[in-house]
Amino acid sequence: MSEAEASVGSGVAEGGAAAAPAPSEAAADKPKIARPKRPTATTTESPATGDAGGETDATRSVASISPESQPVSPDTSEEEAKCVEVAQWCSLGMRVEIEGYTCPGTVRFVGLVGGVCRVGAELDQPFGKNDGFAVGQRFFLCPPKRGTFVFPKKVKAIEGEPLVVVVGQKVRVDDIACEGVVRFVGKIGGKARAGIELDEKLGKNNGTAKGTVYFECAQGHGMFAYIEKVHPI
Repeated sequence: MSEAEASVGSGVAEGGAAAAPAPSEAAADKPKIARPKRPTATTTESPATGDAGGETDATRSVASISPESQPVSPDTSEEEAKCVEVAQWCSLGMRVEIEGYTCPGTVRFVGLVGGVCRVGAELDQPFGKNDGFAVGQRFFLCPPKRGTFVFPKKVKAIEGEPLVVVVGQKVRVDDIACEGVVRFVGKIGGKARAGIELDEKLGKNNGTAKGTVYFECAQGHGMFAYIEKVHPI
């Protein structure tokens, strides 16, 4: 039985009207099992890799998927707790090796997928099964066949490789006393920079630098930092 499977309890219906005919011996020995209806969803599953595939547009975090959209699964509270634990060592943007794949990837999501804790990764090569869309939900976005969802135990961090900074990521910046969100990643003046919208008014601009608009935010909340000074949270 896989990690994603859950048992459904059964109960035997007893009793009956006195006038009803007696059931046969075979029928009497067979319990009546109450089976919940599973929601329909287009998915693909690979027993070897534990991948979930398929084709709403909101990034989901730990425990953010509504129960109505989940198939029958292990105890959700246990899976949520597992996700919190995994998130302590498996950070967004982390470069990883994934069991069952011949190329590395970058972590894009850690949380519940169909009620089960999974790590969503964007592969360096088109060896995946989706673009970050699975079980009817959008968890992250990447090019087609670059996305995969695997069990945390199949993921291993690549030592020595820096975290990858991506737009929309929550980060902290060296020497800045507050957190922020990445709004731009690219080269400015020939050097790799990240444009950050800070949570507090500790920046120097509104996303515009030297007359070029790279992103938009409130005045004093924008800043541009060298990539090596930006750290995903």
